[in-house]
Amino acid sequence: MTIVRIDDPHKFVCMEINEAKTEITAHGYECRIMYLNGRTIHMGLKPDYDPLRVNVWVEKGVVIKATIG
Repeated sequence: MTIVRIDDPHKFVCMEINEAKTEITAHGYECRIMYLNGRTIHMGLKPDYDPLRVNVWVEKGVVIKATIG
């Protein structure tokens, strides 16, 4: 799979989560939900930094924050 660099993860903010996931994976990155509707997600959380992962915070199906790592 070709990796297309994501320079600014903030471009996913205000996107529906399914649309954001599709675009993130199309770039060759992993998408990890960190927060969902008021709850921090702990299941399967890896404590490592991965430059090919986008962490997203989601409220009511919409991305409210996104970071690389």
